[in-house]
Amino acid sequence: NDVITLTATPRDRLKIFTIMNSVVCEWAKALLGSGLATAAFAELWQFVGSHPDSAAGHFSLGKYYYTQNSRGHAQQELERSVALDGRQAEVWLFLSEAADSLGNKERAKEAATRAVALEPRGGQYHLLLASLLAQSPSPKPAGTEYRAAVELMPRNALAHQQYAHFLLDASSDAADHALAVAQARDAVVLDPTNYLSFLILGRALQASGQPGPAVTPLTQAASLSTDDPAPALELARLEQAQGHTDIAKRWQSVYLQRQQYKTQLDNLMEALRVNPGSRILHARIAHLYGIQGNVADCVRYHALNLHLAVDAPPVLVAAAQDLNEGGHPEKALPLAERAVMISDHRALFHEVLGDSLLGMSQFDPAVKEYQNACGWDPAREPVLRKRLLAYVYEQEAQAQAKFQQGVMLTKTSIGPRPYTPEVLHLVQQAVSIEPKNLMFLRFLMSVQIAQKHFEDAIQTGQKIVEIIPRDPSANAQLGVLVLEKSQ
Repeated sequence: NDVITLTATPRDRLKIFTIMNSVVCEWAKALLGSGLATAAFAELWQFVGSHPDSAAGHFSLGKYYYTQNSRGHAQQELERSVALDGRQAEVWLFLSEAADSLGNKERAKEAATRAVALEPRGGQYHLLLASLLAQSPSPKPAGTEYRAAVELMPRNALAHQQYAHFLLDASSDAADHALAVAQARDAVVLDPTNYLSFLILGRALQASGQPGPAVTPLTQAASLSTDDPAPALELARLEQAQGHTDIAKRWQSVYLQRQQYKTQLDNLMEALRVNPGSRILHARIAHLYGIQGNVADCVRYHALNLHLAVDAPPVLVAAAQDLNEGGHPEKALPLAERAVMISDHRALFHEVLGDSLLGMSQFDPAVKEYQNACGWDPAREPVLRKRLLAYVYEQEAQAQAKFQQGVMLTKTSIGPRPYTPEVLHLVQQAVSIEPKNLMFLRFLMSVQIAQKHFEDAIQTGQKIVEIIPRDPSANAQLGVLVLEKSQ
């Protein structure tokens, strides 16, 4: 900075500072994208402190605050950015969203309107303005903005979903309900993982007088949603109305479970509103989110509880523990891996990583992590050894159960072909759990031969020979299979 100030012309200084703005902001985005939120904040804070007149710097810092759910600080930085340079629609978009999250509805609408004026071909700006207008006492103008959004972003599932929702809520006209069905269908095709789109499609079909076809999207919505009780309740009522009592009872039970979770969460949130500094409440909310598989909120509330950044290893490990407990090891694994990568000397971090791997049936890597944990804390060895033995016994029991089921099916089968596809599937499951169990492998091979799956039988025979290379019977049987295949 000193060299630039002393030697560069004013025009060159402007060019250089513009490049520096871009480089620092892109570097901060890269750090955020890698999960290094603390490092990103340090870079941005230092840059904005030394360049207080940089609109781009304030924008990047505002975006950082926004992604970290610090919406008050986000709005302050974004307001500073637009005050310095109000020509960027994206800045107004973030400002609108930050203001809306804080309940500043009028400022949110003003900012969204400015964004649309600056970028009239930007569908995301029309979509944001539409969602704000839809919440106003006179929501009719939102329809125009939603139409613009879906026309400008025909491949955006959220635009179609929100437009369908608006049509259902704001109109009782049959034509609008038919259009809502069409928009919701587009949404589920574009994003088949979003339960809300299926829920809205089911509601739109019912509003259009089609209760029968509504069952399928409502079933999908109830299956995809793990914590929202609404889809399960609507499906239970529809199945009951159609006379499907057993199915209705099952979904009613699911609804009650999810409603219990929602009630727990609502009560904790209300308690936190009264006592916002309670670490116990933050921890309980984080745990509840974790066992439900909600990674982002679990991490966020652990960070609030521990007064640490969201990428701090203790936060990541605490969230991973909750996710593991809830049966979501695949979601816990990346968090535990990052914690160990950042801080390799904590026994607990290696133990939690081992738990995630074990939950995903990755036995050998889990053992390695447990060994690492014991290296840092030898007192954990008895506990971890017991955990591994319990896992092995459970896996053996599951494998034996699958194998015995398959054997019993062959003994009780009526007809000339006892080795059915179901038998094959059960034995394959047993082998997947215990891939070196010779009894399982030999039975699998006999089933494969009976079903004329000779390629698969040869592969199974090769596995048997690898385990007992000097066994005459195994070698002879494999040799016969290979010879028959060659002929």
